[in-house]
Amino acid sequence: PAQSPSQSYDDQKLEAFTVAFLAVSDIQQEYSSKFRQAPDDGKKQQIQTEATQKMEKAVNDTNGISVDEYNQIIQSAQTDEALAQKLNGMIGQASQQKQ
Repeated sequence: PAQSPSQSYDDQKLEAFTVAFLAVSDIQQEYSSKFRQAPDDGKKQQIQTEATQKMEKAVNDTNGISVDEYNQIIQSAQTDEALAQKLNGMIGQASQQKQ
């Protein structure tokens, strides 16, 4: 069943999302330069596939969240301004602690 965009997520789920989001973000940064430097479309496709697999693994390796839940939260945040603001704050705090 489709879940409503106004679904609320508990703080534990959002914290797990934040951890996964930062891991995915690191992978995206790592692979974006590899993608730009790829000599041809075949190599770009290979890099894209590898990056997607690594991002899915990073989410799966995060306790408390699945890839489906991760994607649902991203979709919800696109239509739920309050959720988006809360996540931005949590991600900002987490990334400062990581430095």
